[in-house]
Amino acid sequence: MQVGDLVKHNGLDGWYNMEGKIGVLKELLKMPDPRCGRWIVHWCDPNTPRYYQWEAYFPEHLEALCK
Repeated sequence: MQVGDLVKHNGLDGWYNMEGKIGVLKELLKMPDPRCGRWIVHWCDPNTPRYYQWEAYFPEHLEALCK
């Protein structure tokens, strides 16, 4: 996956409220961020709460829809 890819959240590991949400990858966090390896995603659904807009997501929770 790379910045700009369209992704869908799969809802694993208790993230059921994000299941099926579509977004665009904005940034892959790198060192020294403690969330290294997670993605910042711009979620396309305007009803996504701010908390979930600012959260960083594990790659295994995201499915690339197109590149």
